Amino acid sequence: MGGLNKKLVVVGLFLAMVAIIGSSEALRVSGDDDQGVLCGMSAQGLMDCRPSVSGQVPQVPPSNNCCSALSALSADNRKCLCRLKNSKTLLYFYHVDPKQAMALPALCQIVDSSWRC
Repeated sequence: MGGLNKKLVVVGLFLAMVAIIGSSEALRVSGDDDQGVLCGMSAQGLMDCRPSVSGQVPQVPPSNNCCSALSALSADNRKCLCRLKNSKTLLYFYHVDPKQAMALPALCQIVDSSWRC
């Protein structure tokens, strides 16, 4: 179960990034391509996951696009998300439910060990 908790923390961090992108137009992808905005996640990927971490009860299932964005992250980008896990203030400020965020890898059926923080 420890591995699942770590996966959830990573997802929580990801969702914090989603909230940042959704709440601020200051963070934009530069150029015309879909480069990573935060820890390798594109602005679109972050927005695709946002409904699933907004605190709505019951939790909105992640979209296929959200799961694809999470699955496509490199191990280094997943570690980047892990480093954000201790930012509870950031999660709160951007209205990201950490429990819902941490549930994303399991809901997306992502079992890669690199999601462990």
